[in-house]
Amino acid sequence: NLAIKMENLTSIPSDTFAYVLVPFLSSDDLLSLRVTSQPCKDFLHDCNESEQLWRNALVRDFCFPKTCVSYYPSLKISNKALEYYISSRQATTNTTTHGTSNNHNRNIDSESSALRSAKSIFGHSATNAIYEAKSAFESWKQWKLVSKIYYKTSLTNTRMRWAQHQEGDNISVTGMNVHGPYFLRAATFWSKIERWCEDPNSGTVGNRILGSLVHGVSYHQSRFFHLQQRRKQQQHHHNTTQGLRALEAIYAFYDGQSVQSTGGLWTFRGLIGGYCAYNYLTVTHLLDGPTAEKMYLLEEERTRQSTTNTAPEEEYFPIAANMFQMKKSFKVRVDTGEVVMCASDGYINSPALYHICDGVVRSGGGGGSETVENGGAGDEALVWMEELAHRLLAGEIKSGRISDNNMTDIVTHYPTLMASARLGAYPKPVPVASRAITRGVEVVGSGVFAPEMSCHIYCIRMRLLTPEDEGYESSSSRDFVTCQLMSRDWKFKSHVSGDVKEITGDGVVGMYPVLSEGEYRNDSGDTASNVNMGTVETRSFEYQSCCGPIQGSFKGRIKFMPGSISEPQGNPFWVEVAPFALDLTPRALY
Repeated sequence: NLAIKMENLTSIPSDTFAYVLVPFLSSDDLLSLRVTSQPCKDFLHDCNESEQLWRNALVRDFCFPKTCVSYYPSLKISNKALEYYISSRQATTNTTTHGTSNNHNRNIDSESSALRSAKSIFGHSATNAIYEAKSAFESWKQWKLVSKIYYKTSLTNTRMRWAQHQEGDNISVTGMNVHGPYFLRAATFWSKIERWCEDPNSGTVGNRILGSLVHGVSYHQSRFFHLQQRRKQQQHHHNTTQGLRALEAIYAFYDGQSVQSTGGLWTFRGLIGGYCAYNYLTVTHLLDGPTAEKMYLLEEERTRQSTTNTAPEEEYFPIAANMFQMKKSFKVRVDTGEVVMCASDGYINSPALYHICDGVVRSGGGGGSETVENGGAGDEALVWMEELAHRLLAGEIKSGRISDNNMTDIVTHYPTLMASARLGAYPKPVPVASRAITRGVEVVGSGVFAPEMSCHIYCIRMRLLTPEDEGYESSSSRDFVTCQLMSRDWKFKSHVSGDVKEITGDGVVGMYPVLSEGEYRNDSGDTASNVNMGTVETRSFEYQSCCGPIQGSFKGRIKFMPGSISEPQGNPFWVEVAPFALDLTPRALY
């Protein structure tokens, strides 16, 4: 009937049609109108309001903001991905009608293998995933295809039989469209991570992380499909999983990291990174689908056994965890998308994101972060990953060896000097990282909040500057060639109470490094009068320690002996450690 009346509709002013009638027409209706006649097609594509008409469709169908009107970013789909989608649909039809065949298995497996080198389900790396469509209609068509590939890609036979058992023959998620902005944001931050991993500055850990990333998954292949099925079976009291929509976009490109061992180094290749102090080491991995599902089921069973029949008020799904000592994990709240950090006992949930609103520190992503209440799907997981990707690529955190006892690099979360300009923009009295130079000795300090340990872990890096460094002094100017650390004097100040705690002592964690230009010797001992000579390392000396959690700052000074303690070449002198923040509400926890 709609097609029959179209001749009359074309006589309506185009602006009236675009702004008054189109909002009540589905996308399928619009496509049906295109093929009824040439005047109908011209009306939808060549009138003055054609672009606005399809812009409105982008807003309605794929959640694009109304202000996004100047260009049309879209996702590329490779020919291999398109061929796999078409063959999968045909295989699904054949399997549903005639039963499973071995030929279908081989076809799916071979196509899947051809796509695995590209990682994402769309056949491109994230770095090459985004392009600009020439028109709103072209963009709309592309996003429709993206949605079909994400929600309707066929399953392997095992998953297909299980899905058919749960849903009947129709296992496609008909009528579902992806959240376009979420998929674009996921492609953008994954692109930054890819570029960082391939950059020489990422060290050895970059290649290990890139090699550990698992091929992206469609909806039916994802952990969320299984979660939805369990919720249906259990008649779950929570009526929404909207908080997981951002994760769908994230895992379409990479489904987390494989936890399988690679030469014993898998512990240290966690993308989320970590820190170390004394005998505590945390390196957090982005969980792959099977591991996340296992953790979810274990937590669900533990909750069921430890409580009454009353279901918990909040439901969380794990996305990242420290796979070494299992001290912490990160989870997403299913209904709102809030990201929290949980201690190993599962009962300490700290917000993983903070922001400043009207001069007040608040939990959550802040900024442009969407919530379920204002019509969004809860994008904190995206904000969390975007912040990580930015820090990596901008050099605000870096890879490095966390101690002399751990002989491999990890992603470390001690802020670098590059972080102070941005992260220090919060209304805090001291920067997140500090640098001071005294007689050619540079000291850089920064700290990270570790809620799972109820402490701050701080890192002090020191070196004797070389001629190419800013602030360098020649050996004749500073009156020594080498100098050796003797003692320390630390001051921890609470910005809430104003109290200052002072700690003094010989060395740092039993170390008495001898600094020379471009290297150090890692001497150690019980006291400054009983030091054993160590080996030479061609890098900065750095060490980590911890202190009780405070909202405040750290500063101090270090006493050095020109020459060495055993062979002094002058009088001892103090080197400044400039103040840096100890923050209980950092922008993000990792």
